Amino acid sequence: MKYKRVLIVLLVVLNNSFLYSKQDSVSLDMNSSYDSLRDLEDKLFSNNDFDSIRNVLNVHLKKAKSENNLEELSWAYYYFMFFEEDEKAIIYADSAITISEKEINYLLPGTAYYMKGLIYYENGKIDSSLSNLIKSYDLSKITKNYEQTVDCLNGIASIKVSYGEEKQALKLHKEALIYLANNNKSIRSADYTRLVTMENLAKGYLEIGYLDSARTTTKDAIILAEKINEKELLNSLSIFRAQINYYDNKFLVARDTLQKYVETMPEMSKADIYYYLGNIEEKLQNQTGKLAYFKKIDSIIGSELKSLDNVKDIYQTLLSDAINQNDKERELEYLKKLIHYDSIQFNRYKNVRNIGKSQFDLPKLQNLKSELEVKINREKLLKKWLILLLAAFLVLISLLIYRNRIIEIRLKSVLSKRIVPKISNNIIRNDLDLDEHIYYNITTGLEQWEEKKGFLDKEMTLQKLSKILDTNSTYLSRIVNVTKEQNFSSYLKDLRITYAINFLKENPEFIGTKSNIVLAEYFGFNSLDVFTRALKEKIGLTPYMFLKGIKSRNL
Repeated sequence: MKYKRVLIVLLVVLNNSFLYSKQDSVSLDMNSSYDSLRDLEDKLFSNNDFDSIRNVLNVHLKKAKSENNLEELSWAYYYFMFFEEDEKAIIYADSAITISEKEINYLLPGTAYYMKGLIYYENGKIDSSLSNLIKSYDLSKITKNYEQTVDCLNGIASIKVSYGEEKQALKLHKEALIYLANNNKSIRSADYTRLVTMENLAKGYLEIGYLDSARTTTKDAIILAEKINEKELLNSLSIFRAQINYYDNKFLVARDTLQKYVETMPEMSKADIYYYLGNIEEKLQNQTGKLAYFKKIDSIIGSELKSLDNVKDIYQTLLSDAINQNDKERELEYLKKLIHYDSIQFNRYKNVRNIGKSQFDLPKLQNLKSELEVKINREKLLKKWLILLLAAFLVLISLLIYRNRIIEIRLKSVLSKRIVPKISNNIIRNDLDLDEHIYYNITTGLEQWEEKKGFLDKEMTLQKLSKILDTNSTYLSRIVNVTKEQNFSSYLKDLRITYAINFLKENPEFIGTKSNIVLAEYFGFNSLDVFTRALKEKIGLTPYMFLKGIKSRNL
């Protein structure tokens, strides 16, 4: 589940004593008072009249510079940063911060740091975004800017998700809700801020797979949205509830809701919904439907290559389809886009966290792209389809030879040494915060249970083993998670497949007497599919490859 939370956009609430219209006659010169200039700026902001406000701000800025009025100069910079392009907005924010800090005015730099945090986040500069949001949070608490303090907590939580620290992000959202409750009367838009925080909390629960908590929090948020008549967030929450249904395998219910709202949403929100609709079609065995939705997403992203969650998955799917259809033009197009997004992700996270097993190898992609471009150019110039067909045939043969060689190397390695379960790190017992007697009894019991091969029991569960070891499932789960560095299900699967591999190598005659399904059940697996996936994860070979290798060795 690949999911992204958006930082709360700063709501600038401006005082409007009357409506401004462009027909109003406004006299602007260096003699205008600062109060009149700021009043006019507020009114122009409230009407989104950015062309006019730029003229007013230029007068404000020129007057403040000529009079060396640092406070007014900082306010002029402050207003400029709200409607300038990102690069200029950062410069204005820094200018406002530098000047206002000299004047010991902490209200202004707190907001400026927050704006910088938003801009950096939107541009993928996560470290810089986090640094500025933390500074804004500290200043917001000093100035008792309660609403902005909550916004910062939610923003920092979003950054935590980018670092893979979902549980810490949840704590921050909960802290934001507590802070809201304690300062409810001092926050002008408390209900709205609470609603946004609840939505982020629900998304956090979904991020770590707590579907029940995500569903309950979403239900409470919908009730609040209806109470305060926030239709836009109500629609967003309804869509999010459909996403929960998707992960809860309620595909038809999820599809009906998403199809109901998709056409009412902005383009990029449509793209997010199309992604879920595409995956639902795949779950319903409709690969053509999935491709159709993913192509809609590609048309929304367009040549501007807009940022979107799960974009690599989308283009990997489209690239595979283009390859299968032998459509070289689309293949090259999708490959370029995949490289673009892979570069962004690689550069964003390489100094923060290990991108993980799913990382696309960027250097190899670059080489593949170059080879493909040469091949397409040659095809267009020479128009020799026979040469292209021959080249494709040779590539296929090379891949088959390479694949067989890799399998041979893996098989040789597996057959030449004993396979062992996942090795756990040296764990200090005190880290588990458990009684010494409980810790000793459970770990000793686990060792004895492993020696007796209790894991071969197909009906074995965490609860059943807890009863065998005369303990509770919570203690057992904690010890397995920490000492074995995996959850109980993975631990059980690892023990079974490790034993199966070694047993079959040592007893090759056993293979000829049992079908693959019977073998899987013999080693405690409930299905051949689970056995096959476990074997591939452990040694990178299918049962057919592995068993064939054992038979060949013993001929």
